[in-house]
Amino acid sequence: MKKTFVGAVAALLFMFCFSLHPVSAQAAEHMLQMENDEWVCYTAGQRDNSYTGMAVNEYGWWYLTDGEIDWDYTGMACNEYGWWYMNNGALDLSYTGIADVNGEPWYVVNGTIDFSYNGMVNASGSWWYLNQNKVDTDFTGLALNEYGWWYMNAGEIDFSYTGLGYNEYGWWYVDNGTVDLSYTGMAQLGYDWWYVTNGVLDRDYTGMTVYDGNWYYLINGFLDRSYEGLADNEYGWWYISNGTIDFTYNGMAANEYGWWYVSSGGVDGTFTGVASNSYGSWYFENGTINYNYDGEYTYVGITYIVKNGLATSLQKSSVGIDVSKHNGEIDWDAVKADGIKFAIIRVGYGNDDTDQDDVWAVRNMQECERVGIPYGVYLYSYAVNEDEANSEANHILRMLQGFNPVLGVYIDIEDTEYYNKYDIDPYSSEGRELITRIAVTVMDRVSRAGYTAGVYANWNYFQNVLIQSEIQAYKWLAWYKEDTSEVPEGDWIMWQYTSTGHVNGIEGNVDMNFWYGF
Repeated sequence: MKKTFVGAVAALLFMFCFSLHPVSAQAAEHMLQMENDEWVCYTAGQRDNSYTGMAVNEYGWWYLTDGEIDWDYTGMACNEYGWWYMNNGALDLSYTGIADVNGEPWYVVNGTIDFSYNGMVNASGSWWYLNQNKVDTDFTGLALNEYGWWYMNAGEIDFSYTGLGYNEYGWWYVDNGTVDLSYTGMAQLGYDWWYVTNGVLDRDYTGMTVYDGNWYYLINGFLDRSYEGLADNEYGWWYISNGTIDFTYNGMAANEYGWWYVSSGGVDGTFTGVASNSYGSWYFENGTINYNYDGEYTYVGITYIVKNGLATSLQKSSVGIDVSKHNGEIDWDAVKADGIKFAIIRVGYGNDDTDQDDVWAVRNMQECERVGIPYGVYLYSYAVNEDEANSEANHILRMLQGFNPVLGVYIDIEDTEYYNKYDIDPYSSEGRELITRIAVTVMDRVSRAGYTAGVYANWNYFQNVLIQSEIQAYKWLAWYKEDTSEVPEGDWIMWQYTSTGHVNGIEGNVDMNFWYGF
């Protein structure tokens, strides 16, 4: 039989004064009479084959579709006295649960809606929040029943919710739909995080706490991502950025006890050396500024005159870095803010094969140009003959299309172990001539393309492998002597003085250099 439901709109519900019991057959507008062994509908005494709705006979109330009992209909129906629950076409006064009225859920008790229920009720396999028997689908928040406080989402209990919920007494921690008074820790509300003590939001809490394996710093119970500075936990003092420990930070930071040196995010009480902030360079002992120190001090090859802890450099050079994919994704804004004046960027290694491009080269060059850091580039050489040297030159020139490395283009010559695999002894006369010729081939190609060419090598290679009289180019020296400012004599344009430097914006160690050309 055709199943349709034509009833009054939901707004009319509040216009009726409903009875809790169905009215008698004598008072009903629509009546059922037996004709030819079938029940048919009469309205106002006339046969009505078009009526859809409730009608009554001596056996009770029934739901009709097109004037006939609809035995397939189960749901709510309305007559002039109220809304009623119909089950397989018949009025069911035993039903208590949730039923649909014009697309909205209502709470039915003993087959009808009486508009007296408010708050939480257990029905149809779930808990619901009612407003005059209607499930309040606009309500999201905490509600109370005999078992405690629960989180309601669109009027129904939400056992999947974990976070903060609100009632008239404040904000509470909810775990799987119920308020958990045993919980102490962080909790999320939208995009923000708060601190909870014994289940309630604690606006008096300021300090560090661990959540999901990470440490966070909260102020007045709130994770303030704008805070930049030091905070302490049971393991020491830490540099906080964006609300959590910044393990990439290296440099100076202050707390109420003074200035401290931070290494990989933590205050380093063993550090003795020189570090800088916006006020200048300072002499540190055991992790903090020694304002009582006066004298001369040399650190990572730079000699300083120290007066009351303030260190003035005697070295006339600029400090820079060289980077590759091993340094990962770099925050170049932070690098510049840390006082780095230049960068040398690896573009790749070996032959002109895209698989041998440095994966961060293009971004690093783009970022240097964006923030205004002058840069050069280098390629790590594996060439063992002139054909491979030309391929390496092609590799460099391909990577430089559209870029301007104003500080030079360098070929990195240093891999003794690799040369030995091809029976090349770098220290023999034949080996020296071959390796020098490889370097010169690359540099000539680079120069003809309009770039300033150079070569990178350690002191041993410059002295004993490369034939320096044949190298008319920039010379970049690797010489790790951190306790002396004395560099071997030579016409060096640049000196790589350590591989264990620390710069803001770069996680872990980074190669540091002095540039003598500025």
